[in-house]
Amino acid sequence: MRGSLNTFLVGLGYYDTYWTGVAAEGHPGLWVVWSTGFELIPEAVEFKAGSPSNSAANLCLAIEYQAYLGRYQWVDYPCSDEYVIVCEYRTCN
Repeated sequence: MRGSLNTFLVGLGYYDTYWTGVAAEGHPGLWVVWSTGFELIPEAVEFKAGSPSNSAANLCLAIEYQAYLGRYQWVDYPCSDEYVIVCEYRTCN
């Protein structure tokens, strides 16, 4: 999320933590998008320092607003944590 989703959420004034629908499904470090089954390319998103931890306890990815940066970064957390989910973002032409 190096651009459009970050710009969209910040533009709406949302500054929180959201589930992304990406999980390791029991395999730390291999991130899969639930809705498509495609593997997430880690270099395509901006992770918070120390994330992903590749811990067996943190198997779901969220985006979290970093106030000191003024943008969102991706983090891995336990799937049992409760956050709102970002379902889909589309750009209309």
